[in-house]
Amino acid sequence: MAILIRPAARIKKVKAGNAEEVLYKLQSFLDDNMEEPVEILCGFWEDQRNAITYQELREAVKAGALNETLFQMWSQDYSVLVRGRLSGLWQNAMKAGSVSQPVIQGRNFEFNMQIPGIMNWINRRGAEFVASVSLEQKQAIQALLVKKMTERHTVDELARLIRPCIGLTKGQAQANVKYYDNIVATLRKEHPRMKMESIQRKAQDAALKYAERQHRQRAMTIAQTESAYAYNRGADEGIRQAQRQGLMGEVIKRWCTSGDHNVCATCQGLEGVEVGMDKGFQFKGRQLFAGQNLLPPAHPRCACAVEYIETSSATNRAEPPSNVSDSPLLGEEREFLAAAVLGMKDTNKLPPVVIAAVTEMNLGTLASYVPYTNAIFINEYIADRKVLLNSQMGFASSKNSIATYVHELIHWMDAEQYRAKHGIIDKDYIPKLREKHKKSIAKLAKNGYNVHNISEYASDELKKKHYDEVYTEYRVKQFLGE
Repeated sequence: MAILIRPAARIKKVKAGNAEEVLYKLQSFLDDNMEEPVEILCGFWEDQRNAITYQELREAVKAGALNETLFQMWSQDYSVLVRGRLSGLWQNAMKAGSVSQPVIQGRNFEFNMQIPGIMNWINRRGAEFVASVSLEQKQAIQALLVKKMTERHTVDELARLIRPCIGLTKGQAQANVKYYDNIVATLRKEHPRMKMESIQRKAQDAALKYAERQHRQRAMTIAQTESAYAYNRGADEGIRQAQRQGLMGEVIKRWCTSGDHNVCATCQGLEGVEVGMDKGFQFKGRQLFAGQNLLPPAHPRCACAVEYIETSSATNRAEPPSNVSDSPLLGEEREFLAAAVLGMKDTNKLPPVVIAAVTEMNLGTLASYVPYTNAIFINEYIADRKVLLNSQMGFASSKNSIATYVHELIHWMDAEQYRAKHGIIDKDYIPKLREKHKKSIAKLAKNGYNVHNISEYASDELKKKHYDEVYTEYRVKQFLGE
């Protein structure tokens, strides 16, 4: 009699606390929100493929490299994609994550997307995403232009193989060409009398269909990974905002996995691990994001989440929420300052001013103009004129109560000039601005101006090569004097 031996079944563990609910909400969000980013990415890559001609590809094959200008154009394309489409999807994911935690239910909590920390994170993640995918795309195409590839294929043949691979990773592009080569070899063996042109055409058609599947697979990986990251980030930020509003006490976070056979070894080892809010989980692997260990995902397509557990009661000392206040800088005085001090003729385009809680600003920051969101954030701490003047010590025109506001308005004016020329604020904005103002500072020094005497802050920023801050401080003095 034969005995059938079955492998031991993986038993799904009973989850502690509210982990099941936390994971269910994340998975439900992903299930309901993947179609749009996948379609956006696939359509975007199709547009990029259609924008390049076979003549350009043939020249690249001959030269063994694509023109660097094309890579810069692709990077610009991705910047537009992030600003126009993806950043909005990330914000929606953060909003969903912010109210997903059971521990926050039943509390009078409203999530604020407009604080500097969140908008800065969206902008920083956008810049990281653009840099990462642009580099991957560049490496993928370069991998098809190496000598061993060009020796095995004709110029026209390789040019036609490259085009469908635009938007794929290096590994995917190489797999696509290998797939094509295998089909060619098979057809030559099974149909020795078939013309080579026909063989190549059939193989190219098959490789094109394969590339379509690869693009969709990659789009799904990007969509799920980025959405999960933004969702988990939103959950973390929601807890922090609730704490700042006095609605919640001390909190720890616990890593949660589905516990089934789909969980990888890395995440399985993290199941149930608890750490403090600002502590990282210990795991290894390719870094996907800055601060990788603080939150899931641990790897592409990771569907893990974090459950937040309150360990002490709230202090009930709510901090003022960020909002647009009745500060004089928001009304007629603001427009008067812009017109009288900076010589602006049209003050209707002035950026909004947001009064931010102390905890929502970087430590020691009095104010900040964020070019990507086109808003000026003012630290509520300096609403008191006496506090403001004391805090401005070391800055240009420190005895003038409008110096900080004028400083940020000058940053805004720089951004407006860039928008007028380039259409959007992209990842090249800050490097180009600093290079531009580096020349301005050099010219001042050449004419005998002691740039180290502009202000203590300017001197410190000069050491960091932040020429945009140095030249802005110089212009504050020019407008306001001492």
